[in-house]
Amino acid sequence: MRGSLVFAAALWATAASGAPSGEIQVELNKLESVGEGCRVYLLFENGIEESLRSLKLDLVMFDQESVIARRLAVEGGPLAAGKTVLKVFDVPDLPCSALSRVLLNDVPACAAAEGERSDCLEVVETSSRTDAEFIK
Repeated sequence: MRGSLVFAAALWATAASGAPSGEIQVELNKLESVGEGCRVYLLFENGIEESLRSLKLDLVMFDQESVIARRLAVEGGPLAAGKTVLKVFDVPDLPCSALSRVLLNDVPACAAAEGERSDCLEVVETSSRTDAEFIK
């Protein structure tokens, strides 16, 4: 029993310390109506061991009938190692209520200080706190 408690405490301490997870978490945190469009709040959490100068996401947005409504390129960088940042962008002429799903189609640009990374699509994990799904 004592060993289990020690293990659990060590696991919690590692998680709480901000130790690298090996993933870049991108969360669709909020959708907010702005006129005829939608303001999108994306929360980026860099759990890899290096800072990124650029993290460009190719996003495809689907309407309530699962038809492609919009395709956008969004820049998530710069993103320091171990840092969480919020990026906000507007999607004109697409009401938030029309969005059913957002697809992370690709990561066309992913650059660290040492140069381009080729594994960013694999290390990005998506999630959503909205009614719209965020998938890859």
